[in-house]
Amino acid sequence: EGLVQSTIYGRLVRELGRRAPVPGHDETKAEGEGAPPPGDVESDRTKRRRLRGGVDGAASFEVRRLPVRLDEIRDRRGFSPVDWEYCDEQKFNVVARREGFSDGAGGDDDARALLLQGHADVVPADGSDDWTDPPFSPFVRDGRMYGRGSGDMKAGVVAMIYAVVALRRMGLVPRGSLAICTVVEEECTGNGALASPLGTLLPLSSRLSKTAVIIPE
Repeated sequence: EGLVQSTIYGRLVRELGRRAPVPGHDETKAEGEGAPPPGDVESDRTKRRRLRGGVDGAASFEVRRLPVRLDEIRDRRGFSPVDWEYCDEQKFNVVARREGFSDGAGGDDDARALLLQGHADVVPADGSDDWTDPPFSPFVRDGRMYGRGSGDMKAGVVAMIYAVVALRRMGLVPRGSLAICTVVEEECTGNGALASPLGTLLPLSSRLSKTAVIIPE
């Protein structure tokens, strides 16, 4: 899980955003960075979108690791007791989130939020499964990828990440808040999702927001 989540984290930073700020180190993008050359005309609406990372700002999504803290989730509904420790380097969730914005026109779109969520863990590859090739060495045969977890659910995780990447590359920016999250332990305890409640993933989401969740499994 740790290796998979680290890979997802690195890919999200590369494709969509920036690492979450570290105390004492300013990794945020300067407000004026990416501005058009002097003399170019920029509309107020485009400027607002750019300054929020909406047009050409590489830092439009804040990407962070979310550790699983037993003392924070053990009293939550759905908690599963475990007999192992949650190491920050092996057991953590990943989230890339982008705050929504208003272009001044108002309307329902400004209050919408979307969460795309998937899991990074897989069930064990038992010898009785009759694998003909190493289960953790993926390969492509006749146009199909084989390997433990390729369908459940790496395919869905890739799809949800690159759906957002594709929109960004086309210059399409949703006004509502958007978060992409991958969690651990879906196949066993469910504690990964429990450690990443909606309020953590989409801080500005509220009861007044029209929040949708898509799990592409």
